[in-house]
Amino acid sequence: MALEVLAERIAAFAPSSLPLDALGLRVLDTVAALFSGAATEEGRALARVHSIGAWRLGDRSSGGIDPAAVSAAAGTIRLTEIDDIHLETCITPSAAILPPALALAAAHGTAPAAAARAVTVGYDVLFRYGRLLGGAAALARGIWPTLAAAPLGAAATTAALLRLPAERTAHALRLALLRSVSRVGQTVPPLPGRWYLVGEAVADGLKAAFAAAAGLITDPSLDAGLLPDSAAERLAAPIDPMAALAISAKPFCTSRQAANGVVAFRALVDRHALRPEQIAAIEVEVPGAYLGMLNRPADPANRLSLISSQGMQIAAAILCPDMLDDVARGTAPSPELIAFAAKVKVRAGADLDREYPMRWPSRVTIALAGGDRVAETALEIDGDPGKPLSREFIRNRFQRACPGRSEQDCLALDLRNLLT
Repeated sequence: MALEVLAERIAAFAPSSLPLDALGLRVLDTVAALFSGAATEEGRALARVHSIGAWRLGDRSSGGIDPAAVSAAAGTIRLTEIDDIHLETCITPSAAILPPALALAAAHGTAPAAAARAVTVGYDVLFRYGRLLGGAAALARGIWPTLAAAPLGAAATTAALLRLPAERTAHALRLALLRSVSRVGQTVPPLPGRWYLVGEAVADGLKAAFAAAAGLITDPSLDAGLLPDSAAERLAAPIDPMAALAISAKPFCTSRQAANGVVAFRALVDRHALRPEQIAAIEVEVPGAYLGMLNRPADPANRLSLISSQGMQIAAAILCPDMLDDVARGTAPSPELIAFAAKVKVRAGADLDREYPMRWPSRVTIALAGGDRVAETALEIDGDPGKPLSREFIRNRFQRACPGRSEQDCLALDLRNLLT
């Protein structure tokens, strides 16, 4: 009956205060990711899928919400690699939580305080389920934590926005878990199906909450197969009103595993006024958990590989910094970029393992042509919980991605705009 206990926590959640500024910045930055992703080939493919094959629930059963638009938005936000992440669990939360929240807020004219309550519930439920999966270590078992947790988080958010009573909320959560899958395999270019899958996982959570609201019920005995033995204690904890403060925001387009290495490298280049021709070799040490990912070769036909390659991201940082903000990566890497990326070698730093997964550190050592060596360790970077990105930074990113749109319009955003 662990889900019944969690449902009671959700239904009773009445915070005296919430970090409204932090939540507002998550909305702003996630909308920027939505419109940035919509301009990519993958984003356009998702729009085609959902505009051609879109099915819509009528007003009576869904409150005018279009699950196809929610799915397209969630997948589009997630594919950008400028969306936020919870380091401990390796879950990218806002891609799962904000599309249903924005859809409901636009359809129902939801007050910002009510939306903030529901989004906080979604974040909290995602993170506690991510811990049940084993946290970031689940990746090594072939589990994509975001995909596995998305239906549950979206259902919790939707149930909170609909103000479902605890009994119906429990059914929503169980229906969502029954729709959860966790494995997606390697990213296959040029149009990976993974973005469609994560979008549909979010839409499944939304629909699960509406199904429960319509009176559909589930069998509590299923929980034994859906949840580990440790679930009862973890799910019984009160909802954390400060859950949003645990999220890391990315300062540029990158796999989060590669970000600290780029930041440490930039710090060395700036401090020592280094030019590309002065650099003979670069060594990057990282926790062993994601060494293999950063060492994969960059494939010009695979956008995601260019974003996750440590060598390519470091080469971009010194040779064409604007590339780091380019979500689409539509231009093939130049010979100069490829040659510089080959100077980067990534290896495991055993002493860094103890920091992971609460922090995702990197140590960068540059060997100079004259024989000297300089080094920098980045344990945390701008955007991590202890060093949040400034409002000015996030507003600028939003304005670049969404020209002509105001920040105040975000809660009234009609996600179907993406499909036109």
